Amino acid sequence: MQLTEGDQERVRQWLQSRTLGSIRCFICGRNQWSLTSGSLSVGYDVQTGRIHYMDGVPMVGLVCTDCGHIVWFSTNIMRFQPQPDQTAEASQEGSNERVDDV
Repeated sequence: MQLTEGDQERVRQWLQSRTLGSIRCFICGRNQWSLTSGSLSVGYDVQTGRIHYMDGVPMVGLVCTDCGHIVWFSTNIMRFQPQPDQTAEASQEGSNERVDDV
């Protein structure tokens, strides 16, 4: 689901309020991140071992712009649910917005 500009700002504020200035990548050690433009829900069925996309924990991701490692954060903990963006263009589906000092 595409994040609205308001959702993206809320994610940035939430992350900045909890990270004391920066998050270091667990893989390369850099602190340059890009906020994913969409959210994802993933569920896991422990009985079958199947992964269920769009049915589970709603998340937003930060992508390390150096090595591509992705860190996922629960929007449930952020206390908001991303809403469909009625104005989003289909061409923006894969775009990312850079987030510095997170």
